[in-house]
Amino acid sequence: MRLIKIKLKKAFESFKRDGFITTAGRVGEAVCKSLKPVGSGEILIVTGAVGDSARYRADHSAEYLNLNGKITKVTTQDNPCLRHYASRFNEFVFHRVVFDKRISKFVEQIKNRKKKIIFDIDDLVYDPQYLKYMDYYLKMTETEKEFYKNGVGGEILADPYVRDCTAATEYLSQKLRDLGKNVQVIRNRLSLQDQEYARTILEGYKQRDDDQIRLGYFSGTRSHDKDFETITEPLLKVLAEFKDARLVIVGPLNLNSRFKDFKEQIIRLPFVSRKKHFKNISSIDINLIPLEIGNPFCESKSEVKYIEAGILAKPSVTSATQTFKQTIENNVDGLITNNSDEWHEGLVRLIESSDLRKQMGLRAQKKVLAKYSNHKE
Repeated sequence: MRLIKIKLKKAFESFKRDGFITTAGRVGEAVCKSLKPVGSGEILIVTGAVGDSARYRADHSAEYLNLNGKITKVTTQDNPCLRHYASRFNEFVFHRVVFDKRISKFVEQIKNRKKKIIFDIDDLVYDPQYLKYMDYYLKMTETEKEFYKNGVGGEILADPYVRDCTAATEYLSQKLRDLGKNVQVIRNRLSLQDQEYARTILEGYKQRDDDQIRLGYFSGTRSHDKDFETITEPLLKVLAEFKDARLVIVGPLNLNSRFKDFKEQIIRLPFVSRKKHFKNISSIDINLIPLEIGNPFCESKSEVKYIEAGILAKPSVTSATQTFKQTIENNVDGLITNNSDEWHEGLVRLIESSDLRKQMGLRAQKKVLAKYSNHKE
C-alpha cells in the first residue's frame, strides 16, 4: 500500500511538471506492461524501473537471452499475477525492485522452491550510503525520496540466499564483489529494433545544407545538471571561437546563465520517442558525455550514451570515468578527457576536422555493432 501511495503521488507531481498527455502516456504504458501475461519459461526478469533503465536491463536483456536460446520473459513488480510465477520459471532476475510485502512473499516462494535469484543493477541506487553523491536525489521531493529510503532492492541483495548478481559495469560489479557476491558483468546492448532504426536513418541520411557543427547533449532525465556543469567552461570557449558551432540540448537540463550570451547558438529539443531519439542523434556532429570524475554515481554509469551515438557513426567526447576508459580506445573510436582543457582541445580537434569526425564515428559504430548490440552468438 505504501508503494502505491508513493506512485500515485509521483504521478500527480509528474502531471504538474510535465502535463496530462505525457503523464497519461507514461502511466498507461506502465499499467499495460504490468497486466501483460508472461506465460512460462526459463528466466523471468522482474523490474521496478521505467524508461531506459527498464528498457536496457529488462527488455533488451530478455531479447538477447531469447536470441541465444534462453526462454526469457519480462514483467514489472506491480504485476498482480506475480505470485503465480514462482513455479513457472527456473531463474528470477530482480532489477530495481522496491521491496514491499508482495515482493517479500514472492521472494519467499522462490526460495522455498530452491530456485535461483539474481540481483541485477545498473546504478548505485541499491545502497543508501551513496545517495549523497547523487545530485538529483538532493533535489527530489520527499515523496520521490521514499523510493530510495532503504536503497532500491537493497533488501534482496542483503538476503544471504542471493549469491549471484549481474551488473552493467565493471565498477558496479566490484562493489558487489566486495559484498561477497558472485558477479557477472552484463553490459547494456542495443535491441534489434534500435539497430533497424539506425539502419533506416543512415540509409536515408542527407547531409545538412549548412556549415554548422552541432554538439549534442542528450540528458534523458532531470538528473544531469551537475554533470553538464563540468563542461561549461570549454563549451563557452568553443561557442565564442566558432560562430558556426551549435549546442543542441535534448531533454531537461538547467543551463548555466552564462550561456545566455550565446542563445543564438543554442538549440533546445524536447524529450522524444525512441525512434525520434535516434533521428535527433543523427542530426548532430559530436556527442557530449560529461560526468563528474571520481563521483561514485558517475563512475558507475554505463556506456549507453556512447553506444546510442556510435550505432549512427557519431563520435563521442567523454569524461574519463572508469567505464569509458574501459570502453573507448582514446583517439581511435572516441575521445576521453580528464579536465576542462582536454575537453576544449578535443572539441576543437573534432570541430576543425570532418575527416577525424567521420573516422572516429565509423570506428565507434564498428565497436558498437560487435560488442554492444543484440545478435545471435
